[in-house]
Amino acid sequence: MKRKILILLAIFFLAVSCGVIYLNKVILPVKIKSLIIKALEEATGKRVAIGSMRFNIFKGILIKDFSIYDEGREIIGSKEVSCTVLVFPILKEYSNLRVHLESPRIMVERAPTALLT
Repeated sequence: MKRKILILLAIFFLAVSCGVIYLNKVILPVKIKSLIIKALEEATGKRVAIGSMRFNIFKGILIKDFSIYDEGREIIGSKEVSCTVLVFPILKEYSNLRVHLESPRIMVERAPTALLT
């Protein structure tokens, strides 16, 4: 009985490992990356650049070298962005999305204001 349970656990972990490898090599870099870039560009009206994407079991989706550009200048950037969907609060009507920015860069510019006369 113990041997069957160990074999089933080994098969389960092998399947999960293969799924994560396939996700990191095929789905995220090719399909999901372009969908995220397109959605962010449509939502912001700015140019978006993503270096690489991968999935980590503990951190969620990791995005390396994330930048948003306006007129050729970077206005928002980060060395690494991790996005985690918290699905454990089952009693709530929605799941929580947590975004963590590592080394964020935000360009702030003050526009000249009109003088009141």
